[in-house]
Amino acid sequence: MTARILIVDDDPDIISGLKQRLEWMGHHTITAKDGAEALALIQQKAPSLVLLDLELPILSGIDVLQRLNGRGTVTAHAADVTAGDSDEAIPPVIVLTAFGTVNRAVEAMKLGATESHDGAGDHRRGDRSQQPGGHHYL
Repeated sequence: MTARILIVDDDPDIISGLKQRLEWMGHHTITAKDGAEALALIQQKAPSLVLLDLELPILSGIDVLQRLNGRGTVTAHAADVTAGDSDEAIPPVIVLTAFGTVNRAVEAMKLGATESHDGAGDHRRGDRSQQPGGHHYL
């Protein structure tokens, strides 16, 4: 099955590597370099999966998760891209970061993440039955 995957990262090398691998696997990719662009593309392109970095300019990955879950406030910069007002289904989100901490994992899980993996290989799993967004934290 071919998926349309949105890759959100401000590091062009990360985007390039993920894009190349996912397209080699037969998937379609869309890319965004910041959180505001990611929210706009989620509304416009309806990806089947989002790979989301936490450390992003304009809106962080946590800000994006908050808006997707309808908990964020609209700022002037992101007024046109708040996904919380949309009737569209929220795609599953896998959060990627090299800066994982227990506090960030807990925060992401409260916003719908079901798993956490930090750069050191530590792994945490949330209860998916209580996480409606199907988000993952890597």
